[in-house]
Amino acid sequence: MPSQYVDGEQQSDSDETTLRCLNCGATYRIGELACQKCGFVFSDAGRITRIGGMEDVAPLRAYPRGEVTMAEQKPIIFEIDGQTVTLPVADVITVGRAHAPTDPNQPHVDLSAFGAEDRGVSRVHLRIRRKGILVYVSDLHSTNGTHLNGRKLIPDGERLLRDGDELYLSRMLIKVHF
Repeated sequence: MPSQYVDGEQQSDSDETTLRCLNCGATYRIGELACQKCGFVFSDAGRITRIGGMEDVAPLRAYPRGEVTMAEQKPIIFEIDGQTVTLPVADVITVGRAHAPTDPNQPHVDLSAFGAEDRGVSRVHLRIRRKGILVYVSDLHSTNGTHLNGRKLIPDGERLLRDGDELYLSRMLIKVHF
């Protein structure tokens, strides 16, 4: 039976797959990255720090309002802090922030120039995929999450992207145009 230390005292669990959070004492399974009860991050292992209070960042709005189809391969434009970024025309585009040049998993679109790291944007945060005349967006298991028009995206779950939509990559607001 494995032993855990909580507040300096040795604890033991009958289930070998659970551990106790060092912050609040709640049980968690081996492999979980953060405590479900208090949000304590078990290992930062090169990941960006989780930002608390993200519930109020992306207010829920009455959307959708823009076009949903793109008849031809036109570029998608991100508007961030009054500046525009034109995304490359490709079937799949990843968005995030650049990191170690030797790492092959660099995003296609680097948002570092907009303070991405300070705003909680993950290295490879978001994927945009074109399927025929439709454009889809999905969160790539980012640390601080992605909101589309005020609704949190489920990691790897594709949602339709429209002209005029608002994306929050953690605390970074992006207005989408195409």
